[in-house]
Amino acid sequence: MNRLRNTIIVMGASIILIMLLFPPFHVMYSPGIEIHKGYAFVLNSPPMFWDRVKSTVNMNLLSLQIGTVVILIGVAQLFFKIQRK
Repeated sequence: MNRLRNTIIVMGASIILIMLLFPPFHVMYSPGIEIHKGYAFVLNSPPMFWDRVKSTVNMNLLSLQIGTVVILIGVAQLFFKIQRK
């Protein structure tokens, strides 16, 4: 059981690490207009819009993704804990 729990935690942590290394980028073009620029490696220069406007990390989407992974890790641990009984 402990091995399975450690495997779930390591898998979840590696997914979160990959999401932090390749975050979602976006451009706030004007109030109410948001342009998604996809995912890029965090240490490279951010994607450009019309070769002038730099995009920024979409922190709302990144937080949602990380929160979802954390919830799924908890659900998986509960599922395997209940299934063992």
